[in-house]
Amino acid sequence: MADRELEELRRLARQRHRAVTGKISRLNRQANISLSGTKNDPRRELAKVKRYTKAQLRTYIEQLNGFNARSVQFVPSANRTPIRADLWKKYKDLEQRYNQRINEQFERVQDVFLPTVGQTIGERMDMITPVHRQLTNPAVNAPFRPAEMKPGNVSSERALQRLIRQKQNQLRAGYRKKLVNDAREQFAKMADIINRRDLVADVRKLSDAQFEVLWNYTPFATAIGINYEVIQAMLSNREKPYHSDSLRNAVASQKSLIDWAKQADLGS
Repeated sequence: MADRELEELRRLARQRHRAVTGKISRLNRQANISLSGTKNDPRRELAKVKRYTKAQLRTYIEQLNGFNARSVQFVPSANRTPIRADLWKKYKDLEQRYNQRINEQFERVQDVFLPTVGQTIGERMDMITPVHRQLTNPAVNAPFRPAEMKPGNVSSERALQRLIRQKQNQLRAGYRKKLVNDAREQFAKMADIINRRDLVADVRKLSDAQFEVLWNYTPFATAIGINYEVIQAMLSNREKPYHSDSLRNAVASQKSLIDWAKQADLGS
């Protein structure tokens, strides 16, 4: 005699399986998400389901129902693979908090006038910051106009998990202080290589707020970089006639910017 409960569970499993297939097809068609066969796809071969016990069928039906729940949504990654919508929201919430912090910090100094360039910090950053930030130099990488990610910028859910951990780290107490300390160390190493230890002594007298603005928002880091490149050229016998002038101009620029930063009221 047929076990009616077992047959009903098999029927329900097939029904829920079809519902999952329908949802996956809609996501593929409407949101360009390729879910089939991924770890998020709960479906199993129906041939195997025929051999399941009642307990196994109940577990499988529960998994299918979980996927079909309205709360289970996805966004497409750069590769069309699925990213859970709740995970994406978690990242965006962290991003919004971090970006708000960065914007508030910048707003406190954007109207400060840089006499060496004849512009405010805000005007200078608007001028030198590209729309697309593939370029890498200290000014462009400054905390200014923080990025707003879209799902298509992320390669996978694993990559998004890494971004979440990164944002959580950036929101921790002491993160800003660590950035300043790292920048001071980077500057000191470059200054040592170009034999400008006198600049290290001057910069050491700056508050963290003064150094942060000097390094991130003025031509100071670029001038240090010019010094470094010229010294490297001299050491490799690639020195050109204009290198000496570049070095003198960069040194003068550095000194004047440090003197400006010493006097600037840049808050904390």
